[in-house]
Amino acid sequence: MFLNEFDDAKKEGFWNLAVLLIKTDGKISPDEKGILSSYKAEMERDDLSVEECSEDIEKIVSDMDLDSKSKRILMYELVSLAFSDELYDLNERETLKAIQKAIGMSDEELSKLADYTRKLSELCIELEDYISE
Repeated sequence: MFLNEFDDAKKEGFWNLAVLLIKTDGKISPDEKGILSSYKAEMERDDLSVEECSEDIEKIVSDMDLDSKSKRILMYELVSLAFSDELYDLNERETLKAIQKAIGMSDEELSKLADYTRKLSELCIELEDYISE
């Protein structure tokens, strides 16, 4: 939703973190491949690859040079990704916690972003239901 606001370094960092988050269960599902394709389109970056992703969260984050707005965008997008399959498992939580720690975001701020993500998801479902009536 907000990835177009990122410069190339932030886009590449987001891509690495998104792939890392998706791979926490050991595989990439067809739905997750679709999500990754939509990220590529939003970021206008067809050159990004799943195979060439770093797994060093600290390095990825340090290369992104994040300000407070970018940190919120990053975590919103990653929380949305984690919630997208309605299976927010322990590995995803641990990965998000590691990213949260690496960017220096408080638990309160992450919780607020998670709440916004849930509310937005609920509104989208309501809108889809309304349109389908």
